Amino acid sequence: VTLSAFSFGVYDGSENLATSYNGVARVTLEKANIAQPEPVIAGGDSVDVVNGVATWNGLVITSAGQYRIVADFGPVLGTYVSGIITIAPGGPAQLLKAGGDVQAAQVTQYTAEPLRVRVTDAYGNGVSGVNVNWGVIGGSATLGAVTVPSNDSGYVSN
Repeated sequence: VTLSAFSFGVYDGSENLATSYNGVARVTLEKANIAQPEPVIAGGDSVDVVNGVATWNGLVITSAGQYRIVADFGPVLGTYVSGIITIAPGGPAQLLKAGGDVQAAQVTQYTAEPLRVRVTDAYGNGVSGVNVNWGVIGGSATLGAVTVPSNDSGYVSN
């Protein structure tokens, strides 16, 4: 996900924008859920604070999940932590083999493992709700279903 632009302001004790403040600010992401992947930020995480305002343009977050944006204004001013933001996966970009290949079974018998693929976006995040069409291209076999939607992690089994 590319965040087109977002800003943080530096305010004084009376809640006025500190327009005389100029410096550097750095942004990081904090995971809202320990089980999700580590966040990855591309496109530069440090910007100049000009007239009390730090603005990031075109910041790219490549890991889907829930995060808080942490803006660090240094040891004197400290940090600002946003509320939780949700970064959703992008549209489907890849279909990856995830298991069940290179198997054989006797006629009328099932294979030991189901066929399994994963639908991901351009950054490798699983994409849910994508219908995957299955078919036999050589020999003969019976599949459990012709079309199966991907689960919340992007996996599909048949």
